[in-house]
Amino acid sequence: MWMIFWGLLLFVFFDFRINGIVFTPDFVGFFLVWLGIIRCRGIQTFARYHWTALVACMFSGGQYVFTGFTEYTSYLGELELSFTLVRTVLQAVVTYVIVKGMVELETNTGQNLKSRGLFYAWLLMEVVSACGTVLTYLLDSLLVSIITIIVSVIGVVWYLVKFYQCLKMISRDGISVQPRSSKE
Repeated sequence: MWMIFWGLLLFVFFDFRINGIVFTPDFVGFFLVWLGIIRCRGIQTFARYHWTALVACMFSGGQYVFTGFTEYTSYLGELELSFTLVRTVLQAVVTYVIVKGMVELETNTGQNLKSRGLFYAWLLMEVVSACGTVLTYLLDSLLVSIITIIVSVIGVVWYLVKFYQCLKMISRDGISVQPRSSKE
């Protein structure tokens, strides 16, 4: 589960760039998320929907190569919005699968992992991200961009804090995400 957290934090939600070259590409984060999800064998949601992280990995990897290893795609015109919207949808789906997996783990164990807070954080993060992307493109306003960035950062931080709290509760309570053996 920690691999999922670090993949989101260090690669999907965080961009480290020098001269426009991205050193923390999203596809690496989505790959780490996928690896983390397939290692959580006891969660059926992850077993059913692990492919979403792999699709996001392949799409963002293709986008990374296509745009020349940079996030600056303004020369692509309308294609830029398409890339951004598809990536936003894929991120929303992957992070929702994580939320549903935590809800399932909470239900299966009977422990309060605070997954409801994780869901609300996800909802804020994705609604702001989607609306901000469209409004920034349509209005081309610096003020809208700044407000979107600030609220998006708050949403992402809230999501990561809630996910971190869930993981700490799992670690504290010794909850296993592996399937139970038939001898138990």
